[in-house]
Amino acid sequence: MTIILTDEEFFEEQLQGIGVEQLKPDATDKLDVIQKFHNQISQGWSRRIQLREGIFIKINHYQPTDCLKLIYHSERECRFLKFSFALSAIAQWNVTSILGETILPCITGTYLVRSNGLTLKTFGNFSDVEPYSFIEVFIKPSKLRSFVASPERAFPLNLQHLVKPSNQEIYYLQTRDTQPAMNTVLQQILHCPYQGIVKRAFLESKAIELIALVLDHEVAIGQGEAKKSPLKPEQIERIHYAKEILLKN
Repeated sequence: MTIILTDEEFFEEQLQGIGVEQLKPDATDKLDVIQKFHNQISQGWSRRIQLREGIFIKINHYQPTDCLKLIYHSERECRFLKFSFALSAIAQWNVTSILGETILPCITGTYLVRSNGLTLKTFGNFSDVEPYSFIEVFIKPSKLRSFVASPERAFPLNLQHLVKPSNQEIYYLQTRDTQPAMNTVLQQILHCPYQGIVKRAFLESKAIELIALVLDHEVAIGQGEAKKSPLKPEQIERIHYAKEILLKN
């Protein structure tokens, strides 16, 4: 059996339902909240850490109770850029446009780049092979533009696909291979030893470092200096295994 939900139902309604426990991992920080859930959809937890205005981190860890298909409504506005790093996953995104369907892998060792703008019709197919763990960094376009070294805040040509001038334009969506330097920062976020203001300063610096590494990778790919690494044999095998499970259910 496959559970079919909209993304709002999965990420919002289940966090507000029966069996949800709200935890405060840092008593000195009201903007750091964990919601722990255990229900018929999945079990796990979602931690959101609001840093400063226009930037926050989410750490999600959940295990679906069955194969799961999420429906992402088309033409919904995304006001934040999102960089989602899969620490543990075996799934895929099916993105539909007038040009046809694009399949993007969502597997361990990859990350998703999403600009602001209008979404396309997208389906997320998740198997119940293993728990899912993600670290996600969200940043507003205006916040990202603040790093541009010019009074006009004009975004570099080779990165303009990441920041849409209007939320009425179609968003950019792509997956990449997580780079070794990114893995180091992800582990530092997971194992942050600090509390209070020191924790917030540390995590914000790491969020910005991750964004910098993503931007550097995008520039390198655009210049042909870095190419997406071919999938490893074990990753291909896991994708085929997930496909078999999804087809059977």
